[in-house]
Amino acid sequence: MSASLTSPPLSQRRARWRRPLSIIGLTAVLLIFGIFYLVAIGKFAQAQLVEQSPPPGRFVDVGGYHLHIDCRGPIVVGEPTLVLEAGLGESSLTWAGMMPLLAAQHRVCAYDRAGYGWSDSRPTAPTAATTAADLYTLLQRSGEAGPYVLVGHSLGAIYVRFFAHQHPDVVAGMVLLDPSHEEMTTRLPVEWQQRLAAANQEAVAALQLPIALIDLGVAAVLPALAPPADARLPLEAQAHQRALLRMNSRSLRALAAEIAASEAILAEARTARLGDLGDRPLVVVSADHVNVAPVEGVTAPEPASNLHEELAKLSRRGLQITVRKSSHYVHYDQPVQVADAIEWVMKQIQL
Repeated sequence: MSASLTSPPLSQRRARWRRPLSIIGLTAVLLIFGIFYLVAIGKFAQAQLVEQSPPPGRFVDVGGYHLHIDCRGPIVVGEPTLVLEAGLGESSLTWAGMMPLLAAQHRVCAYDRAGYGWSDSRPTAPTAATTAADLYTLLQRSGEAGPYVLVGHSLGAIYVRFFAHQHPDVVAGMVLLDPSHEEMTTRLPVEWQQRLAAANQEAVAALQLPIALIDLGVAAVLPALAPPADARLPLEAQAHQRALLRMNSRSLRALAAEIAASEAILAEARTARLGDLGDRPLVVVSADHVNVAPVEGVTAPEPASNLHEELAKLSRRGLQITVRKSSHYVHYDQPVQVADAIEWVMKQIQL
């Protein structure tokens, strides 16, 4: 006798489907709750980081947004104030090792460009003109009267030269640290230019994930997901940098915007035809590193030292020196030699 094959009652079939559906629904609810909980504690952690990492300087309104400036050292009547301009992606913390060396004898100010460090974001894309205008307004409204000796690292060299172009009457001298040159890309072979443009696009794209993790507050709760601090900085500056990178995404957004605008900034400087410095003392400090890796089958680019020699000739009292055993960040690797270069300019002004 054969057994009859019959389907389970409809109610039983429905019950079988309801169980996995209810498990999926519960899992989804728990997942959503977990995400909201993580975001909530992340925002709380970010608020704590803000309290734990107060800025060393003060805030100044430069026209609808505030920039952070940190000035130290004695105010000596008749002596210029040193103004430090960081390179691409760097905040005022990049000068943490240099500030004590310089402030022992001179008035020195480091600041955060819009979006970097403790400064508010700028409502528009960065340009050389707006950056220089922001700095001038910041110095005037902060009461740090000129004249100034401007110290610019990397892309910051373009900004301080643009500042001198806009306000030549308040610039007494200049020090350029492994500086960018407005023709540094246009003199490259086409293959190099294409490679650089692609690398910039990739760098901006790579920043989107850490920006999202910071915005959600996840990086504040899980520090390992935040970008690391620069180990070359003094310990206190590293702690500040870690906190800044976890508390909000302004710095990474500013970095992405500056990378995206970097070629336009160089073109802006070329168009402006940044003039010479006359007899204002100038030191161009070059690192002895090799800036770019070779590309097979492509003619090597013009050495950075050639461009630096051109910059040194912008002044009748211009020097170009090479710092040995140094990376692009000469103020990290050889701070004493950088301080000596700045001191040379200060003494030349007094002659």
